[in-house]
Amino acid sequence: MQAGYTVTPPAVVVTPPPTTVPNSIIYDGQLRWPGDWSGNGVNIDYANTTLLPGKTVASILNVNAYGYWLPYILHLQTSQFTKLVLTLRPAVPGAHFGLVTYTSTGSATDVTVGSLDTLDAYQTEFVMASDVVTYTVPLTAVKSQNIDLYKILVQDKSGTKGTTWAVQDARFV
Repeated sequence: MQAGYTVTPPAVVVTPPPTTVPNSIIYDGQLRWPGDWSGNGVNIDYANTTLLPGKTVASILNVNAYGYWLPYILHLQTSQFTKLVLTLRPAVPGAHFGLVTYTSTGSATDVTVGSLDTLDAYQTEFVMASDVVTYTVPLTAVKSQNIDLYKILVQDKSGTKGTTWAVQDARFV
């Protein structure tokens, strides 16, 4: 080093860890479960930033009527939870959603544990500006308390094709 020169070390940039929500299936457009088996009746974009300004969501385009989202975990003991919270934006204003829960038998056979044709009775919040609806579903309503959960199915009941709905948040509490 020569006299008269100073050496400035490079700035250390620390990237903060991603925001996490405990027990989440999806949050901020990030699917936290291993994957989904939603099939060819829908096209899913887990990084959509246009449906809800300022939010990253999973947008689900109904290729066929009654599209569904089918994330799987394989094994989740639900005894530590009492509710499933779903924050959804319907394909058309006022549309309804259904829910099915499954457990695994250890074979190729899925077992439906419980289902709700509509989540309307469990609506806990509605944001009119964005048409976002939050449902808080007791696990007892879908007979899913104290089970080994395999997957869930959330279905758009609008009956429309070519429309897009969104999952903003899905988590167990």
